[in-house]
Amino acid sequence: MNCLFWNVGKQKINEFLFNAVIENDLHLLSLAEYTDDSKELLSNLSKEGYDFYHVPKIGCQRIDLFSIYKPGKIEHLNETSYYTIKRIPHPKLGLITFAFVHFPSKLHMNEFDFLEESKEFRKDVEEAEKNTGSDLTVLTGDFNMNPFEEGMMAAAAIHSYPTKYEASKKKRTVKGRTYNMFYNPMWSFFGDSNVPMGTYHYSAKGHLNLYWNMFDQILVRPSLIDNISTEDIKIITNIRGMDLVNKTGKPEVSDHLPLFFRLHKED
Repeated sequence: MNCLFWNVGKQKINEFLFNAVIENDLHLLSLAEYTDDSKELLSNLSKEGYDFYHVPKIGCQRIDLFSIYKPGKIEHLNETSYYTIKRIPHPKLGLITFAFVHFPSKLHMNEFDFLEESKEFRKDVEEAEKNTGSDLTVLTGDFNMNPFEEGMMAAAAIHSYPTKYEASKKKRTVKGRTYNMFYNPMWSFFGDSNVPMGTYHYSAKGHLNLYWNMFDQILVRPSLIDNISTEDIKIITNIRGMDLVNKTGKPEVSDHLPLFFRLHKED
């Protein structure tokens, strides 16, 4: 299953999305801040033989989902204004729970707010897993947090780890309480070993300045660790010859770069 998430930034973006679907043979397209004409996008894709559907939005208006699966095949689970949790069929792995996220900007929430919202998000994810009887779960979207921040790593929050070895332990007990874990492969995309060095670039004026941030992420439960690797993930900078970055490599079409990932059946 080929998937792509992109915070497109409230602009005319359909040409890029059309070409992204074709170039990456997408099955699932999730978007934040999408305001373009969805009917136009679907019509143009249909003319090229790509039958996509726009999943109706219920409570979460921050996320738009397009899929090769008819909306009736997608089960709606928990939802707030910041995320929507769906159950979507995978052609080989069966039904997978996807949580699509667009947390508020750091302009509107402090570190404590992010930690608390992440705790509530974890509760809703685990409720969905309990109700479906499955831990085949994927989290993706714009978390507006880096992988090392408290909301992403704290046991009572999203509780995600950068190595398959640690995450494969599945659970961790802290002060007598047991917490489920996620595997977060996005740590591997920081720094000069990967270009670009993140999905979002910001030059802060204070003493602490990361420049590159990894706000857009894909996380999986340990049950799916063998179904994704860093080779299955790509931060996209060019779509069919159209650059998404400027000459210095910073995001230009949107202030975020799209994140492609592939979920496959273990060989």
